[in-house]
Amino acid sequence: MTFYWPGATITGVTISRLGTNRSYTPTTWVAANADGRLELFVVGVDVAGDQALLNLRQSASGNGWSPWLSHGIPSGSAGLRWSPALVAAADGRLEVFLVGDDLQPGGLGSGGALYQKWQTMPNNGWSDWFCHQTGGPDLFGSPAVARGADGLLQLFALGADGALWHRRQTSAGSNWSLWYSHGCPAGLPLNSAPTVAANVDGRLEVFIVSQHAELWHIEQATPDGVWSRWFSHGTPSGVLFGSDSTPAIAPNADGCLQLFTVGNDGMLWHMSQATISGGWSDWEPDDVPQGVKFQRLRPAIAAGPDGRLQLFVVGNDENLWHKVQTEPNGGWSAWLCREAPSAAGVAGSAAVAADPDGCLELFVAGTDGALWHMWQTTPNGDWSPWFSHGAPSGFALLAALTTS
Repeated sequence: MTFYWPGATITGVTISRLGTNRSYTPTTWVAANADGRLELFVVGVDVAGDQALLNLRQSASGNGWSPWLSHGIPSGSAGLRWSPALVAAADGRLEVFLVGDDLQPGGLGSGGALYQKWQTMPNNGWSDWFCHQTGGPDLFGSPAVARGADGLLQLFALGADGALWHRRQTSAGSNWSLWYSHGCPAGLPLNSAPTVAANVDGRLEVFIVSQHAELWHIEQATPDGVWSRWFSHGTPSGVLFGSDSTPAIAPNADGCLQLFTVGNDGMLWHMSQATISGGWSDWEPDDVPQGVKFQRLRPAIAAGPDGRLQLFVVGNDENLWHKVQTEPNGGWSAWLCREAPSAAGVAGSAAVAADPDGCLELFVAGTDGALWHMWQTTPNGDWSPWFSHGAPSGFALLAALTTS
């Protein structure tokens, strides 16, 4: 198990650096409150090596931001190191989930429990920590969570046994089913964080990478119904996917899901549904900027108010690369370089969401351990310069996170 921190020196040790508002938006660490204001959660480490879940919220005006708030760590967890998953429940309350870790000397871990916090009311403060682990598995990596057709949350996580584990709400609030294992493809333990998305017909689909570097998939047969067998999408010829190849999924304006992930060749690869809620295409390569390879990090993707998808990928030049559909459901622009802030490179997967005005806002951890932010100045329009939110005093933010 390997993990990466932003480029920083903490207690004299240099730490290595790696280089949307719909219910079925891919799991991310930025989401909109019921009133439209954005809220985000990241994990940080302080100068003593202790971790905490850190939180920012847009102010009432939608322009400014709150001070940093620390939620600490759950009392039953020895540490944190994976990105949280943030989702809006059917009643508008945000809920955040993350996996704890029993850290061992040398940075290795034995997995951990799933923990949850939720807003006590829409747009309000947060509950105490709740542990999902009674009778459950040891887990690794970032969880994935989405609303089912009935509006109740369903969550998924990678188990230490290489299986996909699943738990679902049985009623609104904190009532949950027992843990259920979907196992893994025969003889092929799973190896990455899962990604979950909902079809227009309400059926959920989950994608995850195996230790044999292939993308695998299960789906509900009916909305809120039973699940299919494992189905392999393989890999493009000669390309491998890794534990850090978690895909990003978002729907076109017509509802057909689009999936993007980065292979070990530094290329962005793409699959799409041929019909709404239907089957999937073969792998298709996207071009790359000249002289650049993409880092094998999860892309960020969201739709603007005009329905066009916008996609962001981190390059090995520590810049953020951006392309946008030329029209809803259409082709894509050439790559645009969103050059990294002058004070820092881009150190991890970005997150993007729409603010109350419909403008997309994008967030990423920098190699300086700070949170960096840029936003559209008008809906569907141009982008601002980079702005730093820094980090709480004495903290550096976690950046690129993997499960291997």
